[in-house]
Amino acid sequence: MKPRPRFKEDQRAQDQMFCASLLEQLIPGTLEHAIDYLVDNKIGTEPFESRYSNHEAGQKAYDPRALLKVVLYAYSMGLGTSRKMEKACRTNLVFMALAGGATPDHSTFAAFVSNMGEIASEAFRRILLACDEQGLIGYTHFSLDGVKLPANASREWSGKRKDFQKKSEKLKAKIQAKIEEHKKADAEARSDDDRHAAQVERLERHAAKVDAYLARSEPKIGESGKEVNDNVTDPESCLMKTRHGMVQGYNAQALVEQENQVIVSAGVEATGHDQKLASRALDEASANLEGGKLEKGALTGAYFTADCQYHSEENIQAALDHGMEAYIPDNRFRQRDPAFQGRERHKPKPKARKRFDVSEFEYDKKNDLYVCPNGKPLKLAARKARKTHNLYRRYASRKRDCAGCPLRDRCLENANRKTRTINVPLSNPAPTLRQLMKERIDTPEARQIYGKRMHIVEPVFGNLRHNKGLGRFTLRGKDKVNAQWLLYCCVHNAEKWAKAAFAELFAPSRPLNCPKQPHAAILSLPYQQKRLENPTKATILKAA
Repeated sequence: MKPRPRFKEDQRAQDQMFCASLLEQLIPGTLEHAIDYLVDNKIGTEPFESRYSNHEAGQKAYDPRALLKVVLYAYSMGLGTSRKMEKACRTNLVFMALAGGATPDHSTFAAFVSNMGEIASEAFRRILLACDEQGLIGYTHFSLDGVKLPANASREWSGKRKDFQKKSEKLKAKIQAKIEEHKKADAEARSDDDRHAAQVERLERHAAKVDAYLARSEPKIGESGKEVNDNVTDPESCLMKTRHGMVQGYNAQALVEQENQVIVSAGVEATGHDQKLASRALDEASANLEGGKLEKGALTGAYFTADCQYHSEENIQAALDHGMEAYIPDNRFRQRDPAFQGRERHKPKPKARKRFDVSEFEYDKKNDLYVCPNGKPLKLAARKARKTHNLYRRYASRKRDCAGCPLRDRCLENANRKTRTINVPLSNPAPTLRQLMKERIDTPEARQIYGKRMHIVEPVFGNLRHNKGLGRFTLRGKDKVNAQWLLYCCVHNAEKWAKAAFAELFAPSRPLNCPKQPHAAILSLPYQQKRLENPTKATILKAA
């Protein structure tokens, strides 16, 4: 029999001692090298210095640059908790290099991220300007979108004030029942005292939490002026509806430019509605880019796109205020698009039954009233009624006239309505911004421009949610959650900067008189011609 060959033993379980250079772990072209460079050279210690008072006495603090590097790289690797960061700084050479050989514990990282606040905004702005220096921002097309992420709070602790009062009463009743059960167990000499005691302790802790909340808080009022659901654990979060159900969390927004998908502004909102969120995003983008190549007016003349959830007067007006061309479709945009005809998802809904039109009501000029098809009068109810920024004269029927009317089904909107009203405009009402947007979005040029939105902004959220593992926020409070969202956006922009800097470092040599081809060359010809009409931006784009 042929003897078997021999191999060296597997020594993976054997501890090793070796010499390693931490600086050699940060290889140019990698994300960790980009984070190290950006934090040291673009952010520095200046934003953090006001928080320290150990100039003459006290122990030396951990370098905030090292902590920020570890946090950013940990977020890029899907390590979203402080304990994982602590472990990585002790076991991973790249984290050791970013931390400068220091080994901060988890409480240090947790306090550092929780207290970022405005520093996160400044760090985001400086990394964004570094991307602008690399020519990564095209200033031609910006898209806004958001994602609703769960907060570090449970839906179990959400409700209105009356719900919490009922919850407190139920908890106290359960506590009393457990105490009675505990006394009965003692009388029967059963050995489950520890279990009853633990249950009572847990219920008392929950009851105390609800009572403390009721003592310190008032009913939470929403935008409509009515009470909305509040949350005991994180009162600043809100209950939002998503395609996957209800979520207790925050609405994370990001404004992304077209050329390299760089995030130019980001923030979280404690609302599930997007009808008023464009103003803040555009204001912050304009402020962030003020120190860039175009300085002031960086958004002027650019396209602004957002999905139908942003279709509102406020959002369209916000884009106009910044000199942008807005393309925000309504929620029936796809039903009117010839490209989607025949698809089950975008089939138009069956039309409701036809009601009597205003033209079918006869006007009695002498008595200033309208007569319905059944011969009943509609008298003047309001001389100046406002509706969508326009004034109307309103006429209304009487309840007794509509109650037994044989034409009721064809006149009233539904069975719950008791009277019919007619609004007559005092003057020709001006078309609203939403109406004008509906007319614009149906043109072939607008559909082509809006069609780029998904390719601009959707991959950004895919990168942050799936590649970076951002499935929920780990902090509580809007300011802290906003800082965490900005740090994740910093990671995304740092990736863009790393690729551009590495490509420039290893790019093949070219003649000095051969400028780099602008990315705007891929845009459509009419759009290029329009951008050339702005000499300031055209010059900068050409020299990029």
